[in-house]
Amino acid sequence: MPSGTTLASTAVYPLTIDMSGNVTATGAALVEGTDYTVDSNGTVTLIGKYADTYQAFKVEYTTNIDADAIPDDGGNVTFNNTATLDNDGKTSPASATVTASYGKLLTKSFLGADNTGSQKYKWQLDYNFGEKNLPAGTSITDTLDGSQIFSGDPV
Repeated sequence: MPSGTTLASTAVYPLTIDMSGNVTATGAALVEGTDYTVDSNGTVTLIGKYADTYQAFKVEYTTNIDADAIPDDGGNVTFNNTATLDNDGKTSPASATVTASYGKLLTKSFLGADNTGSQKYKWQLDYNFGEKNLPAGTSITDTLDGSQIFSGDPV
């Protein structure tokens, strides 16, 4: 699995392929522990009746992005995933890349003045737009400059 990710689940499906190499059907998912094993690194080994096979398969991995891989200041994170088929002493590699985009952990913006002439200003805080798993007790403190005071309760 790419650095910054954790394997969440794996599923293996048998495929039916026509003479032109096109997938014509996807079978029911195989049973982990009976038809295949998968280790913590994502290595799938076919076992049981699939240990020696001419069958085609689709392997689907689901990974979670680790919180420490998400930048606090927002931005893009690129993950490159490489798979390798080891078969009878021969290896065949394949890879794919995905870029995840994240917002900042905290931003503050000015929304404008109240239209009534009361000199009230509206502010907005955007919190956790990086979608991190933050611990309980995390807090936000908003400090105003000069003679500004908070009017009412923030929402």
